[in-house]
Amino acid sequence: MLAGVVASRLMDKVNFRYPFAILTYVLSKIAGQTPSLGAQSTIYAATNPKLTGHGGQYIGPNYQLNFFNCYPRKPYNLRAYHVDARQRLWDETVMILEETTGRQVPNLPSVGTRV
Repeated sequence: MLAGVVASRLMDKVNFRYPFAILTYVLSKIAGQTPSLGAQSTIYAATNPKLTGHGGQYIGPNYQLNFFNCYPRKPYNLRAYHVDARQRLWDETVMILEETTGRQVPNLPSVGTRV
C-alpha cells in the first residue's frame, strides 16, 4: 500500500538526518492529504474481498488526483519486486517509527509472505 504524502502528526517528528526529510516535510504541509484520506489505501487493501489471497500488490494514489487512494499501481523502481530490498525497507521503517513515536511496532508477517 502507498498512501502518498500525508499531513499527519508523524511528520512533526521528522528527523532531518534522513535523506529528503526536509522535502517530504514541506510537501506534507503544502500538499499532504488528511490522515483519513491517507488511510484509505490500507483500509481498502485490508477489507476488500477481491484482494483476498493477492497480497504484495501496490495500492495507492493515482497522483493525477491526490485523493483517490484505491488505485492499483506498479512500482516505478524494479527493486520493489526484490524481497530482500522490501525487507530492508520494512526494517528501516520500523526502526524510524519506533524511534520517533517511542512505541514498539507490532510483529507482522514477513514482507515476502503472501496474505
